[in-house]
Amino acid sequence: MKKQHIVVSLLLLLCLVGCKKVVVDTDNSQQTEVPKQTEMPKQTEAPKQTEAFQEEKDEIKLSSTTYENRDFSLEYPDEWWLKHLIVQTTSGYGDTEWAAFYEKTCHEELDAGWLFSIAGFKDNSYEDQPSYDVIETDGDITYVVIYPTDVQFDGASKKAQKRYQKMASQIEDVIATFQKK
Repeated sequence: MKKQHIVVSLLLLLCLVGCKKVVVDTDNSQQTEVPKQTEMPKQTEAPKQTEAFQEEKDEIKLSSTTYENRDFSLEYPDEWWLKHLIVQTTSGYGDTEWAAFYEKTCHEELDAGWLFSIAGFKDNSYEDQPSYDVIETDGDITYVVIYPTDVQFDGASKKAQKRYQKMASQIEDVIATFQKK
């Protein structure tokens, strides 16, 4: 009976809204309009690579979403779509871009939810960061992933905490897809 009610509600909603694409979040009954296809990041399939490289990517779905800026790209699981936030800035040097990834609900609720950042450094000042890994050095720029050192979801809703923890468990797999342009 509840299923029929949902189906009837969705059909009524479709008639009222028209032909726009709408996503209904069944966890909290919020409706979100899906952006036009031109606004969505490019969807890609995992490239055909060597067997060793493919083993590294086992945790990433075959279909993933690509984040790109002028310096690098990386792929994250499709399940992150609409559940994350990316803040992109230019470094203090003005010639490399930083990308900070957040779990969206924790960020909205607490101004927290930071998962990781990727940045390029022309010197070794990245060593001042409390938690980092070098991804790649390309000429005079060293690309680094920087991690939070404190709890980023304390005080958030249970749903947001679970989502943050799941996304945090996938960070290593996302970083493995890093590609310098």
